[in-house]
Amino acid sequence: MDEFRGLSLANELVDYLVKETKKNNLKEVYCLPFEELKHFYQKFGFKKIDYESKQINNHILKKFQWCLDNYQKFYYLNYK
Repeated sequence: MDEFRGLSLANELVDYLVKETKKNNLKEVYCLPFEELKHFYQKFGFKKIDYESKQINNHILKKFQWCLDNYQKFYYLNYK
């Protein structure tokens, strides 16, 4: 929806989610963005993780696998 472009709504939403994560003392929050959005998420502290060597919730892994199976481009990030 073009009328919402340029309003920084994505910035506000991700910033809110990161702050709520910290406020609620959650240890991790996962993000499954497309490759071209990695710099956007990195500015909020998200970073790529090695999902094969780190113990990750099975629901997250299933969603990640679904994304890998259905999209040509993908990047997996983790916030701490």
